[in-house]
Amino acid sequence: MEKIRLVGGGIEHESNTFITQFIKGKVLNGQDSIKLNKGKRTNLAGMIDVCERENVELIPTVYGWPDSKGRVLNESYYSLLNPILEGIEKAMPVDGVLLLLHGGGATEDEDDLEGHVLEQVRKVTGDKRWPC
Repeated sequence: MEKIRLVGGGIEHESNTFITQFIKGKVLNGQDSIKLNKGKRTNLAGMIDVCERENVELIPTVYGWPDSKGRVLNESYYSLLNPILEGIEKAMPVDGVLLLLHGGGATEDEDDLEGHVLEQVRKVTGDKRWPC
């Protein structure tokens, strides 16, 4: 049986839109995201552990977590989103996409950070069924 290939990335942020301060954040690229999280008690570590246990190839892109304060600066947001999208496109064909998203993020221009990420990922993967 062929190994399942999943491409993963994430942007985890909880925005407080009542705070007018825009923030930057921290980023882990590619294999660094796996090396620095493996065996730890983080969301990303959980994803890594399950992929390893289930013999799934995890192809990492970018994992970022802006500090939880106000909205994420567009510059910071796109510095995370664009490498995720490029990584997905480069990894194709894949069996699926794993994204770590918080569910409460907002940017300078996007009130629904996570919804925007999903829309952009769908543009890369298309509407066809997996594998793609």
